[in-house]
Amino acid sequence: MSENGNKSSSANFFKKAFSLEYISLPLAFFSLILNLLVIFMPLANYSREIHYATISLFFISFILALSGVVIEFIKIIRGQKAVVNVQLVAVMFAIFISCIVAPITLNFNAFG
Repeated sequence: MSENGNKSSSANFFKKAFSLEYISLPLAFFSLILNLLVIFMPLANYSREIHYATISLFFISFILALSGVVIEFIKIIRGQKAVVNVQLVAVMFAIFISCIVAPITLNFNAFG
């Protein structure tokens, strides 16, 4: 009985986490994971291929963070009230990391 309860609670968690109401949190999370790859991949082995891979991962992470921002702003406009919530803060943090930290890392490694 407890196994069935655990399966249904985990299924409900993933169903709720990837619903349209909370989709910006997984987008921000995946964007931050890709940004970590962008930062740490050139440290492992720097070559032209790694540089191209980090550039493509940067654009993917930026698109994920930007889509999370767009979704949050659509929810704010649809609700017609300016509310700052955890989802908006997480997405704005992901876009900040994507726009500031990752390009600095790419430019730093381009000259090394």
